[in-house]
Amino acid sequence: MQMTISHSDSSIYMTIDDVASYLRVKSNSTIYRWVKQGKFPEPIKLNGLTRWDMKDVAKWVVDKKVNE
Repeated sequence: MQMTISHSDSSIYMTIDDVASYLRVKSNSTIYRWVKQGKFPEPIKLNGLTRWDMKDVAKWVVDKKVNE
């Protein structure tokens, strides 16, 4: 998996395609639906671009595994 990431202040930011690939979700709309339902971390805007902090995504994965 090759990610398109941005670095800023020691954080790594992921695109929607990166998040979907990382989570092995086939549709980007699934991610947006989860966000809307409050089931997934909100993205942030960087210079008008939508990105997710990789730390938030990784924490979500860990929390999800713990709660299963």
